[in-house]
Amino acid sequence: MVTSNDTSSLDSLSKATTENGTVIIYSTSKLKSVSGCNGRVEGNKVIVSNVTENQTCNITIVPTLADTIKISYPPNEGRTDFTKIDNGTPGLYTGTDDQGTTYYFSGDGTNMNNWVRFAGKLWRIIRINGNGSVRLLYAGYGGEDGYIGSVQAYNTGGHPAYVGWKYTTGETLEASRGNKNKSNAYTTVENWYNELNSTDKNYIDLEAIYCNDRDIRSGSYSTSKPFYYTVYRRLAEGRNPVFTCGSTLDRFTTFGLITADEITYAGGNYGFVSTLAYYYLNANGGSSTGTNYWWTMSPFSFDTIGNAGSMVFKVNGSSGGAGMLALGSTGINDGVIRPVISIKSNVIVTNGDGSANSPYELSL
Repeated sequence: MVTSNDTSSLDSLSKATTENGTVIIYSTSKLKSVSGCNGRVEGNKVIVSNVTENQTCNITIVPTLADTIKISYPPNEGRTDFTKIDNGTPGLYTGTDDQGTTYYFSGDGTNMNNWVRFAGKLWRIIRINGNGSVRLLYAGYGGEDGYIGSVQAYNTGGHPAYVGWKYTTGETLEASRGNKNKSNAYTTVENWYNELNSTDKNYIDLEAIYCNDRDIRSGSYSTSKPFYYTVYRRLAEGRNPVFTCGSTLDRFTTFGLITADEITYAGGNYGFVSTLAYYYLNANGGSSTGTNYWWTMSPFSFDTIGNAGSMVFKVNGSSGGAGMLALGSTGINDGVIRPVISIKSNVIVTNGDGSANSPYELSL
């Protein structure tokens, strides 16, 4: 018989191999020890030798961050109603992204243990990505400093291409999806990332996908006529968020910003105040960015009326419509930047319970 402090991390016992009195049991996580049987740990395997009778192996798993999250919050079926905000009991829910099954947090953020300490700062867990890495949202030191750099525009100018995380100013959507230029927002996060030391960079998964969905809702891409991007249709019209990213040209790696879809999955909603969502709250129960709103990387529309120009989704700070998913002009309105990164799937938790007072501490 096999027991464990996290049986979900044991690979299917049907995969155990038996040969000449030796049984090998496999794990998908790092193993700490085995007791109660004639076994030893080698990597992610328990090797039990000289098996001549029934034995009970007690296997202790070293929990990864993803393991710890799912132990603390057993996953529920995915949310289905996104017509209103979610201020209910905090929980972990299942969904699908471009890399597999994802597990995301939603509900009352005041009682949600999804705090992590990394690179000397605090972060909030957004979700476990489909590739097993864990996606984090920057939260500074836990006060109203949950952003990097200064107040700034997402980008400059009014061309529709300026909704791009990276972009090329073209006359067609295909041309504008080129990645010749970096947005102001991208450059700010890149500069922050480049200042990390090599040890911290080694924790970051470089394969997780960050989506700058530039698909068009309907009609044609134009530099002279208004149009909406498809994220507007999903969230402002249909209330149907997705984790998938339609075009490979809109998929970025290494780092990004949160998407408007992720805000919606997390309990927020376009046009609704949401002061209990974890992405809004700091460790003291206030706004993570004070009065400042902050940018997502999800395009909203292009408008030729006045000086609006290209527009992306933003999240309001405490100054009006707190926690609300809204829209901002890339070159006129000023917001702040909250990096999003993903921690490798094999990073383990060494301490903490995920609360603001005792965030998860990590180690490779």
